[in-house]
Amino acid sequence: MCHLVWCRRRAGSDLDLTQRHGDLPARSPPHFLAMLGYSAFDKPPPHVPAHTVHVSTALLAIGGSCYIVSHFARLSASTRTGSYDWPLLAMALNSAWELVMGCLAPAPYECAGSLAWGLLSVYVSLRMLQRGAKREWAHSPLIAKNIFSIFCTMLVISAAGVWAFTQWFVRSKIGAGRLGRTGPAEADWAELAWWTGLGIQTVTILTQFAMLLTRGDTRGTGRNVWAWQGFGMGVGFYGSFLWRAYFWPEAHPYITNPFSLWLFSIALATDYIAYPLLWNYVVAREASGRRVKSAQSAGRDRKTS
Repeated sequence: MCHLVWCRRRAGSDLDLTQRHGDLPARSPPHFLAMLGYSAFDKPPPHVPAHTVHVSTALLAIGGSCYIVSHFARLSASTRTGSYDWPLLAMALNSAWELVMGCLAPAPYECAGSLAWGLLSVYVSLRMLQRGAKREWAHSPLIAKNIFSIFCTMLVISAAGVWAFTQWFVRSKIGAGRLGRTGPAEADWAELAWWTGLGIQTVTILTQFAMLLTRGDTRGTGRNVWAWQGFGMGVGFYGSFLWRAYFWPEAHPYITNPFSLWLFSIALATDYIAYPLLWNYVVAREASGRRVKSAQSAGRDRKTS
């Protein structure tokens, strides 16, 4: 952590020296949202429409709000059904990403806001595990008994992984000097957010899909959970980045990278096509099972009468 802070200060010092010599135009100091590529303080070049930054920032705010609502919807479904819909790995990775990005925020209020979001994810995860561990791990009492320790260990390991990737990204100055975004001594924080966020989201939706498939029922979740989560990601992450990439392509070339498109395609196809189709199939099976049980119960009642 100290080394990363040192790298960021060193990068800022190098940029200030260059600016004093007049080789580069002045640029606003790093802001947490700028680090994530959504800052309202970004100043695009003249050929980029002025609305690009403002619309993408608004999309982020809308998507983030929807994602928070999905957390509370998920917690409500967990309370109702006594289960959970996020695998342990997805819980740990999402919470770790939010907490680590919060630690990178330069201003205290920004740090507090992002850490509060990460802590909300941790809280929701712990409450869901508290309600669902005994039921979901009845076949493995050892895991059920130590579920909180397992989750916390996975959270620490995930946070260490996100932090290590961030340090490598910053030290390597990936995306430095990209037109209109960064000085020669800075990494492109938008690209950092894209790769880490897209990778974690792909893992999350794939594991959610696998959980629904193996369970064969909808306990721990609900249609509103998927809707709020899908809308939040679609608007706040995909929509915001794609809006910028369309109007400001030279600052976001990584979005059309072949590996990026591969991950993007998997996440979109799973989240918005495969998962809803599987959901409808599982819901139909559950309804059919309830009708069969109701008919059998009615038949037994007639025999006894």
